[in-house]
Amino acid sequence: MDAEHYFPVQLAEKPIYLQLALTDSEQTRGLMHRSSLKLNHGMLFIFEESDQRAFWMRNTSIPLDLAYLDPSGTVLEIHKLYPYDERPVPSRSKNISLVLEMNQGWFRTNQVSQGSRINCQAVESAVRSRGFDPEKFAVNWHSRAAENRP
Repeated sequence: MDAEHYFPVQLAEKPIYLQLALTDSEQTRGLMHRSSLKLNHGMLFIFEESDQRAFWMRNTSIPLDLAYLDPSGTVLEIHKLYPYDERPVPSRSKNISLVLEMNQGWFRTNQVSQGSRINCQAVESAVRSRGFDPEKFAVNWHSRAAENRP
C-alpha cells in the first residue's frame, strides 16, 4: 500500500480513515495542496522519537484540528490550525510520538478530547501494510492493547 491509501482506525471508538505520514518527505508534504478532506478522514504522522512537535499550515488551504498524542496513543492536546498560517503551533508536551490532523471541528463534533485513545493495534497493522517495521517508531503498540480492542 502506498502513502495515498486510507486505513480504517478507531479513535475513542469513532471510526476514522487515515493516511500515514511515515517518511520525512511524507511528513513535510502533509496535507499541502489539497482542496478538501473527506468527512472522518485525516492524516496521522508517526515519529521515530518522542519529542516536542510544532506544526504549521504552509500551502494548506483546509482548516484543520491537530491532536498531539503520546506513545500510548493518548490525546494530550488539541489545537486549531488555520489555512496558510505559517506560525508554528507547538505542543506543550515533549512526549509526542503521533500527530493527527482532521477537519476543523471534528474533535468537538465527535466528543473526542484529552485522554481519548487511538487504536494502536490498527495503526500498527497499517504501518506494516505500508511495508514499514512498527518497531522503528516511538509508539507503545501494545501498552493499551486491552483498552483499544473494539
